[in-house]
Amino acid sequence: MAKLKICVLIAGFGIGGAQKQCIYLLNELQNDPELELHLIHYYEGINFDLLKQENLKIHQLAVSSFYNPKNIINLVKLIKGIGPDILFSWLHASDVYSYFISKFVSKMKWIMTERDSFYPFDLRYKLRGFAGKGADLIICNSVKGKAYWEQKGVKSGKVAVVKNILLPAVKKKTLELGGSPVITYAGRLEVQKNVITLANAFCVLADKHKAAKFMIIGEGILDGQLQEIIKAEGKEDNVSLISYQKNILAYFSATDVFVNISAHEGMPNTIIENILLGNKIVASKIPEHEEILGAAYPYYVNDPHNINEVAGAIERILTENNIEDHLAYGRTQLEQMSAEKVGNAYKKLFKQTLN
Repeated sequence: MAKLKICVLIAGFGIGGAQKQCIYLLNELQNDPELELHLIHYYEGINFDLLKQENLKIHQLAVSSFYNPKNIINLVKLIKGIGPDILFSWLHASDVYSYFISKFVSKMKWIMTERDSFYPFDLRYKLRGFAGKGADLIICNSVKGKAYWEQKGVKSGKVAVVKNILLPAVKKKTLELGGSPVITYAGRLEVQKNVITLANAFCVLADKHKAAKFMIIGEGILDGQLQEIIKAEGKEDNVSLISYQKNILAYFSATDVFVNISAHEGMPNTIIENILLGNKIVASKIPEHEEILGAAYPYYVNDPHNINEVAGAIERILTENNIEDHLAYGRTQLEQMSAEKVGNAYKKLFKQTLN
């Protein structure tokens, strides 16, 4: 029987959680002898070494700019040569490319993924919003992401939800971070993540908890503003900005309270990882967090832009002695996120789309 030939298109494997999820999925799909997997990418990125390559054919293309129309021409030539049953695009630039590729490559289905649930007004996202309607299937990692495309007029039968892959982890404290308690945020330093409010709340709490260690881990366009806030408040000894860390679980294992007050998410990987480790969690009350933690979780922040409310929620959870009771709902959600179950869900959708 002929193998199902799948061609995955992604720009590269940089610092984002979405890129790591693509790697986890590719690693799992390589276990299926009925699949022939091809990966097309432009750059490797910091997480590329996590990718298994035993049963994966890799095609790397040179690119000077993601806005160069010649990229599409080169992709069409390559993909025609591969002859996939499915073109599987991951993240925005690849989704837009795939729309045009699908017009020139016949006898091929195009499946794209949705890793978020909200986008600002920007020409790139408007173009992707138009292009995505032409996909044969959109696989979202959250219910909110599915609703995003249905609101754009995509029929519900052409949108599916498959949760992220959660790799097993055990809390092992290998880092001494020099504070007690340790309060952590990890993620992109972008407006969406509401990190300006977070930094201000950390500075407020640092006045009351002199021995505490506050960490903001990540990279992004707000890095400079965050440094200015911390310096202006004179909290450099208590509040630390730390660049992106590949081994983020080592930091989470040394964390007492994890905080994510993002305005919107796709599937909140960092929340999931901290549930797995049994950490105390303070989160913005958004549908994406409620989907994982449950509507009754008691340490939500209703107004994530209110510095005092964020600081107050963190202060309340410091005295919580039964966090496992509150994480019980979250743990039930994690049961569906093994690599095998998620991989099987994707393979089922691949076959349904072809049929």
